[in-house]
Amino acid sequence: MTRKRTSTSRYSAEIGYSRLLEKNAASIVDAYHSYLGTGEVHWVGETQLHDFTVAHDGFVKGAGEVKADIDPRFMRFYRALHKGDLSQIALSKGLGHWGCVLSLDSNLMRVEKELPALIGELASRGMLTFDTEQNWHEDVQTLRASAQRIGLRNTWFHGPSEHSNALIMLEPWGGLVPEQCPPLQGWVDLMIGTHKNKASFSGLLGNEQLIERHLFFWVESASPLELRQFVLYHANRLPSEELSLPIGVTHFWVGITRAFQTGDFAWLFEPESGWSLLQRENGLVQLLKFS
Repeated sequence: MTRKRTSTSRYSAEIGYSRLLEKNAASIVDAYHSYLGTGEVHWVGETQLHDFTVAHDGFVKGAGEVKADIDPRFMRFYRALHKGDLSQIALSKGLGHWGCVLSLDSNLMRVEKELPALIGELASRGMLTFDTEQNWHEDVQTLRASAQRIGLRNTWFHGPSEHSNALIMLEPWGGLVPEQCPPLQGWVDLMIGTHKNKASFSGLLGNEQLIERHLFFWVESASPLELRQFVLYHANRLPSEELSLPIGVTHFWVGITRAFQTGDFAWLFEPESGWSLLQRENGLVQLLKFS
């Protein structure tokens, strides 16, 4: 069974990012099998039903589905940012280099149009930093209203630059960092429930000819805040809970994207043997098993 190919007009940044995560997941699972000497993994997401296959001695013994827990607002922002090449916005000559943090709900077309004048006004007043949550003085309410209209959270002057521009960044998120991995079962059930009716998902679990059936879920922008905080600081600390998975799943992966770590980190749960940690940095692969 083949997967319907996406038309060029719809090949957006969203699809491009999803494809990238599919390829990264396939690469991580390939590192796992290469480390054990038990096969090789190929990304086949554009042409076949599943996202990757596992082969050994010329025989396809497994397949996998990759899902990412992405906030749709993040994808809209990402798509608009890259479609319009707006990661940096030109400013008037002499203004130098500025940093700007925007909310996820920002209208980037309005930002591109109105931000340069706003920063120019700040610079003319000698205001080298501006935060909409802190600047409440009467004389800056017009500036504050302008910033809120375009979704600007804060901006600051980085320094002189030959090419005056504003670097666009998304608003950060934060909170208390848990010392132990938060419970995963609720998040896993939610992710499975979202995708269980898709042909690729049911086809994977129902294929009795496969020896291995992999589910690979990425921690991303819509994942629970506690989980995002945990993987940001403790990616090498494994969960301890016993997961309840759909019948047929032999390998369940929790992938940690490069938004959280500089290397590749993935947690693997096998119902028969428990948790393992795969870590890959600078081409070096480590696999640590915890039963």
